[in-house]
Amino acid sequence: MEMGRTSACLQHGVMLVQALCQPRVSQPHSPRAARPALQTANHSPVPAACKIHASTQAPSAPRLPLIGQHMYDPARDYKLLVVNLDNTLLRSNKTLSPAAVRFIAAASAKGKQVVVCSGRAASEALPYWGTQPDGSPGLAAAGVRHAILSDGCETWTMGATPEQSRATCRTLLAPRMVRCVMDVLRNRDLLVQAVMDDGYFHASERMLPRAGEFYQNNDINPSVFRDTIAHPSLYAYLEAHLTQVERFFVFHRNFDERMDTMVRLRSQPVSLALLHATQLHIDPMGTNKATGLVGLCHELGVSFDDVMAIGDSPGDQTYLRMAGCSVAMGNAVRHVQDWCDLVVADADHDGAAEAIERYFLASEPVGPAVGVSDAPPTAADDEI
Repeated sequence: MEMGRTSACLQHGVMLVQALCQPRVSQPHSPRAARPALQTANHSPVPAACKIHASTQAPSAPRLPLIGQHMYDPARDYKLLVVNLDNTLLRSNKTLSPAAVRFIAAASAKGKQVVVCSGRAASEALPYWGTQPDGSPGLAAAGVRHAILSDGCETWTMGATPEQSRATCRTLLAPRMVRCVMDVLRNRDLLVQAVMDDGYFHASERMLPRAGEFYQNNDINPSVFRDTIAHPSLYAYLEAHLTQVERFFVFHRNFDERMDTMVRLRSQPVSLALLHATQLHIDPMGTNKATGLVGLCHELGVSFDDVMAIGDSPGDQTYLRMAGCSVAMGNAVRHVQDWCDLVVADADHDGAAEAIERYFLASEPVGPAVGVSDAPPTAADDEI
């Protein structure tokens, strides 16, 4: 039965790719033997047992009518909420909005589903499901049971604790594409991080001390650096683990360097995403934040018109386009705000909580939950 759900996830993810993105599909890759999840002093183990797919190029297919109706209907009982993590549920100090957690719990109590959709790798995202450092409840306590991570490369079923959570669907780069990317990046003065199927970042120990040279022009989440595992030779490590590479983060020092990388990769069947000033993401073809959501909607029996989505970045538009109602945060880039049906307050002023209470719940105000404080964020603290 689990395999059937995974197959449905892949099948419907492909349908969304055909409708919203480049017409590509993923074909199954023979499952490999699961290896133990990495464990370090500051990391929880990340489950590795799930269905694995290697991204490959495929023929074009016609567009399919998968998009929601795109308007806020106050009479509609929205059944599924899709919400981004950074700059949406998380405030600028990288802590969860207590008000948003409270209203998510209220939505769960009413039988509504909430899905977190994030570009974060599992090692960065899972800590938000457990009890937070200040003792406040995390997303598991609020009833969030599904997550789409790594910009759509992974779909997770979340347990009561991060350790009980598991990946149910994962899309990896095909081994030949890993070699192709390495050939383009090798012998160039770049900071390269590979996201592996263990949920962690991997990089060269020689380059990590120079991270400041590459991070200075990018609004980098500190957990990207903290969750990086260093290797004497990154490319030797990748060569030995070709079937386990999910995506690449490549940091350049200027626009020209990034353009050079893009030109070298433009004929290859990979997805390229520009991020921040000089960062480039190299992902399996056809993956985005919406691909896993299609499978979840099918599994949960939810129409796209019954989906409400909240986001802030251009990368969120893939799932915002799916939803019957799209909500932009007040801190969202201008064209995302212009495109969405509704705009709420920014992340530091509980915009996500406003959207959930006013539009998703459409009910009487909910009182404070046990252990949740509405106190404003204190000095910036990037620890998860």
